[in-house]
Amino acid sequence: MEKNTGKLIIGVVTVIVIALYVIFVIQPTFTSNDDSYQKPVTEDEDIVYERFYDIGSGVNDWWVNYPLKHETPGVGVSHPDWCTDDVAKAPVIIFVHSDDCAPCVTQKRNLNNLFANYPSTSYKYHPLPATFENERSMEAFEIYDPTGGMPYIPLTVFVTLMEDGDTIKTVWHAREGAMTETELQRYLDDAMMFYEG
Repeated sequence: MEKNTGKLIIGVVTVIVIALYVIFVIQPTFTSNDDSYQKPVTEDEDIVYERFYDIGSGVNDWWVNYPLKHETPGVGVSHPDWCTDDVAKAPVIIFVHSDDCAPCVTQKRNLNNLFANYPSTSYKYHPLPATFENERSMEAFEIYDPTGGMPYIPLTVFVTLMEDGDTIKTVWHAREGAMTETELQRYLDDAMMFYEG
């Protein structure tokens, strides 16, 4: 019996050591928990900001057409007139929310914290109540829901313009649910960088 107990103890210790190795050594090489992002600041006027997210069709990418996870991937997007008019002046942020939704309250706080660091003229902000009576909210759900399926709140959308050779393209990204302040800042910085060309 003591022989089996000894083997059991060795087996349990081995499993614990392997689990700790995976948690503390292997996992950090596969995941990024970088919440320390800061917008580049320098006295040198020649700093070049490199965008954080790429143009593509993946979950975190900036999109020209509907992304892969959408029910109609690759299909072009017909941006609403009110968004097209505003994006001609500055990057647009659309926030569809409810005041009694916990993730919405978190997202609203995160957006307000973000906006405190930028001049209000550097973006166009559309906070929209998630109601059937609000035409723009319903239009935002219909056009910008990242999956094209059942809409969820909060819905946060970034829309901006990007030079592509001799043409100007409208690029966008949308997310359902609360985002971290870091994620919001990365998308807003990217939107401004695209816009400024």
